[in-house]
Amino acid sequence: MEKQFVTYEIALKLKELGFDRECFGIFSGEKLIIQGEWLYSTNSETMSETTNPTAPLWQQAIQWIWSYHKILIHTHLVPGLPKTILWAVESDHIDYWGTQEEAVLQALELCAKRR
Repeated sequence: MEKQFVTYEIALKLKELGFDRECFGIFSGEKLIIQGEWLYSTNSETMSETTNPTAPLWQQAIQWIWSYHKILIHTHLVPGLPKTILWAVESDHIDYWGTQEEAVLQALELCAKRR
């Protein structure tokens, strides 16, 4: 289940950029804590406010990056190389990355530069 949540490094970057969506996970130090009964948020209007970085699912992070920064992250099959998937980050141009984590980190760097 833990693999469905972003890494601590990414959670910190998301928090710095203003991510405030509700999440079932939170980091205490670098330890991921998953709660199934309530949601965490850095937004004071929700039930369980926290100053710790929340731990969104990968898909939540990717959707937030698109919604707020118009940077698209998606998988890309490589023609001629069966079962080879790259992660594409589309903003002004397209960059390709070998893992979802690398792609999200690159997108977050682009978000920070645009601030």
